[in-house]
Amino acid sequence: MHAYHDQPRRRTVVVGGGFSGTLTATRLLQFADTPMEICLLERDDGSRYGGIAFGETGTTWDHMLNIQAGRITFGRERPEDFLEWANEEADRTGWPQRWKYHVFGVSCVVPRRIYGQYLKERLHGAAADAQPGVELTLLHGEAIDLTPRGDGFVLKYTPADPEATAATLNADHVVLATGHLEPVYRPFYHRVQGSARFVADPYAAGARAVFDALDPDAPVLIVGSALSAFDTVVSLVGAGHRGQITIVSRGGHMHGTYPADHQHDIWSVRRPPFLDDETLTAGSVVAGVRAEYLHLRETAGVGCDEGVFAERVMKAWEPYVIELLQRLPPGDVRMLLAGAAPAVEPPGGTAPAGGSPGAHLPRCGGRRTWSARRRRRPPCGEPLLRGPDAPG
Repeated sequence: MHAYHDQPRRRTVVVGGGFSGTLTATRLLQFADTPMEICLLERDDGSRYGGIAFGETGTTWDHMLNIQAGRITFGRERPEDFLEWANEEADRTGWPQRWKYHVFGVSCVVPRRIYGQYLKERLHGAAADAQPGVELTLLHGEAIDLTPRGDGFVLKYTPADPEATAATLNADHVVLATGHLEPVYRPFYHRVQGSARFVADPYAAGARAVFDALDPDAPVLIVGSALSAFDTVVSLVGAGHRGQITIVSRGGHMHGTYPADHQHDIWSVRRPPFLDDETLTAGSVVAGVRAEYLHLRETAGVGCDEGVFAERVMKAWEPYVIELLQRLPPGDVRMLLAGAAPAVEPPGGTAPAGGSPGAHLPRCGGRRTWSARRRRRPPCGEPLLRGPDAPG
């Protein structure tokens, strides 16, 4: 048999060391059974391991995951992993007092920074436990070119050191895990781009400094009402802002809030019967989701708030998503993603993905206003607002 150590070591470069890149590198370290160097290249140390959603650059301790602690484990093969890490292994030295002695349960909310730390420690743990000859290399820099060469690639990148010259890496495999692209600049941005009071990207390295320096009573306009808008409100309130915040939405959509007495929960429901059909189509999926949703509403959701019920059903169905995507023809998957979502939307609107500051305020066209002075923190020490786990 060919000896393990006699095999040539291959190199895989993962471009982007945020959430996706960290997960990719961790899985490679766990499952590589031949010699391999795994290079993880990231340009922003504040986004390393956690990316926009869980890194230090784009989040504060007030930004919360909108998924319960019992459902954010690193891998489905060990659903208890995150809770074990958080309660028994995590280094809490740098945690604020509110969380330093907190015992996490299945339905707890979790600061996104804690999850970033979890990803970091699991990555380095996988590197320590990897097979001989399987190694992790962390690189700080920005990829600027990638060209094929023979059976592999040549990656060119600029190191973070401003005095360093561009470097190259020969790689057998390259994984592009660069995350979200930078925000699109609207045509009118050039008129205000030079203003110290204009923030084009709330996750950029200098955005929090703008929030911290802002007059606490100054009115703020947020263009867009998606999850990044909620993150911006959380950042503003965390920086001490107490003035009026106006959110402008082109489509007039605003995610809902949880009821004041809401408690997170994880439901176990039956396998949706339509999945037992021999053949699935976009139409049969829409009809099946509608029928099963109504069945669960009548049997398990009596007395449950509509938004909370919808959220719990969607989360309970998550284990079946992979099967659904694998069985549907690609064209039907695209059809569902592009246009069928409203067809399966439950009565009363979509399930809340996170708390919204303006969900119960009067609506005027596509604009809602909110004053931080009108809102109290929910009970039990939960956050004022819940941001997304992913800007997605």
